[in-house]
Amino acid sequence: DEMGALARTFNNMAADIADRENHRLRFVAMVVHDLKNPLLAIEMAGRLLRKSIENEQQRTSYLDAIGAEVKRLRGIVRDLTDDIQVASGRLSIRKTRVDLVALVRQLVQTQAETSSSHEIAVEASGECVVLGDEERIERVMQNLVSNAVKYSPAGTRVTVRVETTERFAVLSVSDEGPGIREEDLQVLFQPFGRGRSANAFAEGTGMGLFIVKQIVETHGGKIEVQSEIGRGSTFRVSLPLA
Repeated sequence: DEMGALARTFNNMAADIADRENHRLRFVAMVVHDLKNPLLAIEMAGRLLRKSIENEQQRTSYLDAIGAEVKRLRGIVRDLTDDIQVASGRLSIRKTRVDLVALVRQLVQTQAETSSSHEIAVEASGECVVLGDEERIERVMQNLVSNAVKYSPAGTRVTVRVETTERFAVLSVSDEGPGIREEDLQVLFQPFGRGRSANAFAEGTGMGLFIVKQIVETHGGKIEVQSEIGRGSTFRVSLPLA
């Protein structure tokens, strides 16, 4: 009856609220963990630097380590700032002319240096200039490439393509992973929208693709995904040309 339907609705709402609270707590726990590691590394490097102040080579090594961890912390703070702005509906972007091909090549080179488990190939030619926020576009690309590496077996190929249509630049990232199930595709771009199969391959908060979608749409673009079980996935981002 109507009372029973209303009771079920309230029960579902309560369960959904509890589920989102659990996701939020997991997210906070992961942020604390991510902040703790570079802080410990900086503290240790500082102690060693103080003890080996007379050794020029060791001093340089420790200073480089401190610089790398500070850069990592700055990236975490930047990502959290984006998350907060998206959650509050106040994501702001600062548009300039961005050479998408040059940005892709630089990102892939950096990714290849830090992860040798996959072959990362770039398929792009010429210049492709979009009007957008370079840091935010870089975050979109970084998320898609790192996800492709994270969710596909070691030794497989990740392909990053840059193409142009009449009005849009199209960035696509393809992997040779296990693919994404249809029911997981429905929640992929939602807050904390990790599908059940994703948990079997890698840890995550489920916020990455949600933030990516908000950034892309704020630029006047769109993001799509095509996936086939056992054949891999392709994420395709369209951004207006400058």
